[in-house]
Amino acid sequence: MQAIRYVADGSTPYDNTVDFTVTGDVSGLPILTVTNESASNTYYPRAATASVANAAALYAAGGTAVTDLIPVAGERIKIVVAQGGASKTGKLHVWIG
Repeated sequence: MQAIRYVADGSTPYDNTVDFTVTGDVSGLPILTVTNESASNTYYPRAATASVANAAALYAAGGTAVTDLIPVAGERIKIVVAQGGASKTGKLHVWIG
């Protein structure tokens, strides 16, 4: 998963309380959760990585998690929109590489 872009509709955009939950449709793999989005935005979902010993991979200096692209293969991406308002619209563009 490279990126996800939300594009608010020009005349009837989702309410400022709109939430998006993006997962793998079969696996349930979490990809992205956005709450209370209020404008068009682009997201670059990443997940924390681990060593072969299943220890969190951290940058040495600050102890910040090392992240990497989220793999999605052999399944659809499921997007759930909540709290967007009745009769409101928007678009979600998904880039997979």
